[in-house]
Amino acid sequence: MSDSGSAGTVDSPVVDTIHALWRGVYEQDWEEIKRHLHDECIYFDVPVGPGIAAKGPANVIKRLKLAIATTSGYEGHPGAVVTDGRHATYEHSETWTWPSEESVTLPFVSVHEIRDGKIALWKDYWDLNTFTSACPSDWFSSLADGGGDMSWIYDATGDL
Repeated sequence: MSDSGSAGTVDSPVVDTIHALWRGVYEQDWEEIKRHLHDECIYFDVPVGPGIAAKGPANVIKRLKLAIATTSGYEGHPGAVVTDGRHATYEHSETWTWPSEESVTLPFVSVHEIRDGKIALWKDYWDLNTFTSACPSDWFSSLADGGGDMSWIYDATGDL
């Protein structure tokens, strides 16, 4: 499941960290995810920008739970990992299904920066139009309006 590409070499500890993190995400094993996040980890979805980031393991978990908890089905499809030893790029996809039966399989590229053996920066690249054309029309507004915990929001603009 790892690919060194032409620009780098496979760094097994980094690849192992990426696989363990994503196994935790796919299984919604929040403690497993936390074990692989640096204390100062910043996570954000690139299509919505760093102004709506999460910082620190507890807030990253809150952010992930908020989105995934609204689904009736969530499945990860592993892909290739490419690393230069400090950064790792993970190509994968996720299938989201909502209680109203809308569904989407969304291609992702996740870029991670590793510090002290843990994820210090996590950026997810995906197509906002693909997602919004498939999800329930009120999904984004329901996250905030539905009483979801938004205390995780951190503006990482100046940190990048």
